[in-house]
Amino acid sequence: MNNSVDNSADDSAGGVDPQTLAKARQAALKFLSYRNRSRAEVRRKLSQRYPSEVVEQVITRLLEQNYLDDAAFAIEWRRQRERRRPRGQSELRKELLRLGVDREVIQDALEGIAETDNAYNAASAIVRRLTNAKAGSGYSVFRQKLWAYLQRRGFDNSAIRSTVERYTSELTHLLDGGVDTESKDQPAQGPEQRSNDDSGDQESADDRSAGDPS
Repeated sequence: MNNSVDNSADDSAGGVDPQTLAKARQAALKFLSYRNRSRAEVRRKLSQRYPSEVVEQVITRLLEQNYLDDAAFAIEWRRQRERRRPRGQSELRKELLRLGVDREVIQDALEGIAETDNAYNAASAIVRRLTNAKAGSGYSVFRQKLWAYLQRRGFDNSAIRSTVERYTSELTHLLDGGVDTESKDQPAQGPEQRSNDDSGDQESADDRSAGDPS
């Protein structure tokens, strides 16, 4: 997507004041200069200051010039999440819906996503904290907290189970060597009911809302 700022003014149409149109377009380009945006985000931003006929003309022009492309935006959002803050498909879908992207566009953008790999990568930070702070607490505590952490980030149970088993196997020497009597498929007491236990991990404002994935 081309987000470079174009200082040229659009021709007026439909009786819209050309100066107002030019100002609205510059406001949109400035908004786009910080990061890629969805069409709905730009519309909401401009609607705070400009009438609907101006907003729609600017949106149309930006679409024509490829400054706005929801399909490319959704794919880039997914890539940034996978690279920096992995999330499960369900959470990514919610984020993109909040950003005004159509469901069909989201479905295409999330096609072929590696849910299990993303879950494993997402778990790396909390695994380090758990093995440092909770060493000796045993397999049960480790598994419960890791499961709940991944569940809050929208990963499905299959991806979570695979990740928990993989880390448990890799980190056996750092955990309690006692026999784990809990089910290997899912921790006892159900982390679904323990989702309020955040293992000391405080969600950032960006994680609670659909902010810049970078």
